[in-house]
Amino acid sequence: QYHDYDTARANIAQKSNLDLGDEYSMQVIKTFAPHWTLGSKYSVFNQSSDGKDVLRSSKLDTAKFWVWAEYNF
Repeated sequence: QYHDYDTARANIAQKSNLDLGDEYSMQVIKTFAPHWTLGSKYSVFNQSSDGKDVLRSSKLDTAKFWVWAEYNF
C-alpha cells in the first residue's frame, strides 16, 4: 500500500501545497482454527526530500513493525 501526503491548502508564502512525505506499508494476516487470527504490519514513512517542506513539517523518517492476535467468538 502506498500513500503520498501533502497539505490540503496551499502555503501562502510558497503558493503551493507542502509535500509532507510518503509511506509504504504491507500487512500479512493469517487465520488459525475457527477463532484465531494473527497479523503483522510493517510501514516506512519517508519525509519530503524538498528542504523547504522539511523545515515546515516536524515529520521525520520512521519505520514501524507491529504484530497482533485476535480471538473471535
